[in-house]
This record gives sequence, structure tokens and C-alpha cells, in this order.
Amino acid sequence: MTSPGAGSGEPVETDISLKWELRGVGLAVCGIGDRDRRLSLVPTDLWDGFADLLYGMTNLYGPLATNRFFFDLGADEARWVTRRIEPGPEVEVTVLLLKDMMTSPDLPDSAGEVMWRSRRPRTAFAHAAMNAAQAVLDEYGEDGYLRLCCHPFPTNALLDLRRLHRRLDACAACHRT
Repeated sequence: MTSPGAGSGEPVETDISLKWELRGVGLAVCGIGDRDRRLSLVPTDLWDGFADLLYGMTNLYGPLATNRFFFDLGADEARWVTRRIEPGPEVEVTVLLLKDMMTSPDLPDSAGEVMWRSRRPRTAFAHAAMNAAQAVLDEYGEDGYLRLCCHPFPTNALLDLRRLHRRLDACAACHRT
């Protein structure tokens, strides 16, 4: 798949698709997919879910092998579990559905139903997240994002992800700054 997000006119190729589509004030659709399967989620409120998603991808570069973040789906939770596969550059991203948002934070991952899972090089997930963020910026700008989401665009999360990706993945693509 070719997505926007690389600078100087060269698109970044990845077989992971990640989209954050704004659908009006306080409403978004998050889509993730690979060549085998696609998942769409509709988080309730835009509490700052896009920032959570970008920081979740940034955590792929952190000291912990496994990280978690979630989306509030109303009564349910969509828990994202990111795990580095050692040794090597691959990571696994799993999205779990846990029923009952009131009790799910205390439940183990095994209590959730797997909605989507993919194992790819870390760079594929990083490019997909950066491409999604750049597409939102290109379409709405920071002011438009703030009007629709009632939160500032997660600029620092995007910059952190780009910085870590460039430094630790030695990516040759010329990403926007």
C-alpha cells in the first residue's frame, strides 16, 4: 500500500494500513488492516484517542517489550497490545475486545476476544502511524483538528515517533518534520 507521509514526494510503502478519519465533532473512525484482514473501530468521544494511538506506536521503541493502550467503545474496551518479538525487528499488534468498560481495566489480556492481530517489522507500524497522522494534518490542519476533536493535534506524539523511527530504524525515507 502507498500512503502519504514521506517528504520530498516519495511515498512510503507498507502493507499495514492505519487510518484516523474524523466524522464530525467528537466522532472518529480508526481503521487498521494488513493484506489479510481489516478492522474498524468507532471510539466514543475523542478523549485523545489519536494521541494514545501515536504514543502506543512510539512505545514500540521503548524499554518494555509489551505495552497497552485502549479505546473506549462505549460499553466495551478495545485494548491494543503491542509486543516486540525478540530477537529481530518484528512486532505484533493485537486488538482485543473486552466487554464492560467498568471492569475491563482489571482483566488480563486473555479475557479479551482477538479482533485483529498482525506481525510485521516495526517500521511497517511506524510508517502506518506516521502516514495516518500526516493525512489527518494534511486534510484538517491543527486548527481544524482542534475544532472537530476538542483536543490539540498530538504533534509531540508524532514528532517523538518520527525521531525514534529515524534514529533506531535507520530509515532512509525522508519524513516530514
